[in-house]
Amino acid sequence: RRPVEALTAATKALGRGEPVDPLSCGVRELDQVGNELRNTAAALERNSEQLESTVAGRTRELAMANERLRAEIDAREQAQSALLQAQKMEAMGQLTGGVAHDFNNLLTAVSGSLAMLEPRISDERSLRLLHTAQRGATQGAKLTESLLAFARKQRLNPIPADLNSIIVEMTEMLRRSIGPTVEIRNALASELWRVLVDTSQIETALLNVTLNARDAMPGGGTVLIETANVTATSEELPEEVAIQDCVLVSVRDTGTGMSPEVLERAFEPFFTTKEIGKGTGLGLSMVFGVVRQSGGTVRIRSRLREGTTVQIYLPRAIETATFGTGRGRPVRAAGEAHILVVDDDPDVRWIIAQDLQDIGYTVTEADSGRAALEILERDTPCDLMVADLVMPGLSGLDTLRLARRSRPDLKVLFASGYADLSRFGGNLSSHTLLKKPFKSETLAEAVQTALQRVSAGEPDNIVQLRRDQL
Repeated sequence: RRPVEALTAATKALGRGEPVDPLSCGVRELDQVGNELRNTAAALERNSEQLESTVAGRTRELAMANERLRAEIDAREQAQSALLQAQKMEAMGQLTGGVAHDFNNLLTAVSGSLAMLEPRISDERSLRLLHTAQRGATQGAKLTESLLAFARKQRLNPIPADLNSIIVEMTEMLRRSIGPTVEIRNALASELWRVLVDTSQIETALLNVTLNARDAMPGGGTVLIETANVTATSEELPEEVAIQDCVLVSVRDTGTGMSPEVLERAFEPFFTTKEIGKGTGLGLSMVFGVVRQSGGTVRIRSRLREGTTVQIYLPRAIETATFGTGRGRPVRAAGEAHILVVDDDPDVRWIIAQDLQDIGYTVTEADSGRAALEILERDTPCDLMVADLVMPGLSGLDTLRLARRSRPDLKVLFASGYADLSRFGGNLSSHTLLKKPFKSETLAEAVQTALQRVSAGEPDNIVQLRRDQL
């Protein structure tokens, strides 16, 4: 019975997954059975270890696959969020650009009429009312400037510039603007690359960012303005400016910071967390528009109670030599010059015509491109055509192209309050643009300069439109 009991005990141990001790009971057949049980137990132990190892390996692989999937989902969500944000900003830009166009036409008629009315008013109360209206028109023009800046359709005059010099020159002005409770510090990189920017617009952008920083520190604090060169191979470059050398300007404050919800809407025009009357909500949207139109991009890093950093990335300028042009012919006397004014807006057309007639020019009016061509086909004298760039039917550019078939030397001065000029492409490269609304003095200067041009193809010095500015 003892050998059988030993086999029974070995079988039970095998069932429990326990090691089986060697059996030696003196009976050859029973010893063979015991050895097989022992071998089976060893094999089961090895298989169990292999299974555990395989399960652990598969578990690690599954965990890694889940991590990759989670990262891909996060990346896709971020890409979708960025795309939606870009589409939203583009749509808002188109909307604000269109509003700015119509508003600029209204302001041209309003401000022009007020300017013509001023010399005809003598009593003090009426003059005060007129000056109040003029200030309102001026504020309206500034508002459209901000809208155009956000829409990235503003007219810029970029030049190679040293941002360090700009920051140093405006630091004292910034200190006066933000008050004594906020300290401004500069940490400027040596040998900073130059960038191609409209210096006045970049100064305004930096001022807006600094004023926002001040408002985020009602109890005082510090604003740190830093500059740095960022090479094209740097991983920190945002996607919009990837694979190109950039200059980074960072404005960091120690203020209240922004919540994720506020941060998401920070660049939207008219969005503000300030009290009514304390802000227009156009500061950061203007910064966004100007920087994007200059070929750069903006990032904001912020957390509640940890302050905010606004990072402005601008592409490094590729500087080329510039050459001046020779002097044109002497200005023709105002009374001898004939000007054709082409604009579909009757109020704007009338104001321009009246301003030019007051100067002493002989003026003919046309309400469309077709009407202008009919006038020119009648051999009507015309030394200069002042044309709205965007009109129903024939645009100002189309009108000029058709008119030059019979008058190849026709000179032109374009005027427009329209925001999106990109559809004209490079066809504007050799022409000038007078931005609506404008003062009568600006119109007179632009007309005089346009009349001085030696030939129709020579660029002048009022406002050069280049494709990279659009």
